[in-house]
Amino acid sequence: MSEDANIELARRLLAAFAAGDEGVVDALIHPAHREHGVFDSARGPDGVRAAIRWARDTFAERRIVPQDLVASGDRVVARIRVSAVPIGDVCGIAAAGRRIEVEHIHIWRVAGERLVEHWMVRDDLAAITQLRGKPGRPLASAVRPAGPCRFVHVGHEETDTAPRTNAEPGPPAATAQTHTPFKRCSSPAAEPTRRDSATTPAPTRSVKRARPPVRGAP
Repeated sequence: MSEDANIELARRLLAAFAAGDEGVVDALIHPAHREHGVFDSARGPDGVRAAIRWARDTFAERRIVPQDLVASGDRVVARIRVSAVPIGDVCGIAAAGRRIEVEHIHIWRVAGERLVEHWMVRDDLAAITQLRGKPGRPLASAVRPAGPCRFVHVGHEETDTAPRTNAEPGPPAATAQTHTPFKRCSSPAAEPTRRDSATTPAPTRSVKRARPPVRGAP
């Protein structure tokens, strides 16, 4: 297939996710399709259909706007803006009717005139922050969900199983920038204690000095 044809496959699949249309999956997805993204889905078209159903059942008014669509050989890369209104719980966060908007990067491999492999990176940090009603505030300073929450990124996976309530306050906004997204899932008590050089004096140590020679001594 030409690179333009490969781009059209990706464009049609993105449109299917926006419309919640499972009917085009068999025409776009290879029977041996493998998902490397964040969905623990079955292989083949059934896994993609399940992902479309999840998106349709969890988000309303879905809009997917491609920012870039680039093809090279058997690969297609898409940078997209995704916006939607949650209508179901997402990672333990109840739907509040607020529209969220995030950016995704998708990569597909094409074989046999269909999409056969998929990788993706989502901005889950921005999504969950907006779901909690704190636009622009880092995830580390937001309130944790009441239930377990799984964060999966390329090459990294963490699960937060500690019980949380939606009334639990986050750390002050002034210190939020010192946290990283993955430390968000760890307990503060488990983080190593670091010395604050501004308030804690350095330990003292004794130094032996050589005694000067006595004049006239042999």
